[in-house]
Amino acid sequence: MLKTISVEDVQKYYGEIEGLKKIKEAGFDGVDYSFFYDFKNYLMPENFKEHYVNIKNTLEDLGLTVYQTHAPFDFRYTQTKEEQEKEIEYIKRSIELTKFFDCKYIVIHRINVPENVDGIEYNVNYFSQFIKCAKENNVKIAIENLISGDLITRPNSLFSIIEKLQEKEKDLFYCCLDTGHANLKNEKSSSFFELLKDNIKVLHIDDNLGDIDSHLLPFKGTVDWNDFATAIKKYNYHGTLNLEVTINNPSKEKLAEAFSSACKLESLIKSI
Repeated sequence: MLKTISVEDVQKYYGEIEGLKKIKEAGFDGVDYSFFYDFKNYLMPENFKEHYVNIKNTLEDLGLTVYQTHAPFDFRYTQTKEEQEKEIEYIKRSIELTKFFDCKYIVIHRINVPENVDGIEYNVNYFSQFIKCAKENNVKIAIENLISGDLITRPNSLFSIIEKLQEKEKDLFYCCLDTGHANLKNEKSSSFFELLKDNIKVLHIDDNLGDIDSHLLPFKGTVDWNDFATAIKKYNYHGTLNLEVTINNPSKEKLAEAFSSACKLESLIKSI
């Protein structure tokens, strides 16, 4: 399986181009490209793609694949209509850039709503705003399980959102399973796979101690990795093993440790 990693911490520390080189040196096959790093500076100009030309060329020169991207997530229910429209535009530009990177999947967060609002209906309408842009760019949207409230934190709620969206547009909306978020809700990875099956197209692999969303390396917390590996094997997951972990001061040794944890996880999957 290909092993990939989120670029955010590494690029913040080394810079955009040098950070990609460090990721390649560590052994990774590709990246999860985050568009929420300083995104208002980079996504606001009309010529927003120009900033990413050198990054794309570097990725190609290094032989790194962008298997998935991550949209900004500053949209809020409580914002004014004008503020929300700006955030929608940033996400649409992220979808365009996903195509620019020859990437198939973009992860987009759902929206928290007040208790008196139908969260499933609201989010179906919210995600429907991206159908036209996603279709035009041949990009699939992966909705991530989050941790606040019960909406889209539980497998059945997430399934309901995706099912209703697939009724509107088949083969466009899928799931990004975040193992750390599932752990914080006392859910095992298998519970998501049992319901969503091959709708899980991309992963955010991280660990925690069940208390805070600490984004530890796999095997550093309380996530049941045997359960995860069994589900990956049972449901024939075909995507990458993508780490979304926090690496402060990402030295060569820390990046090597991250890659080693992905290799250990791959070995566990193969052993089942």
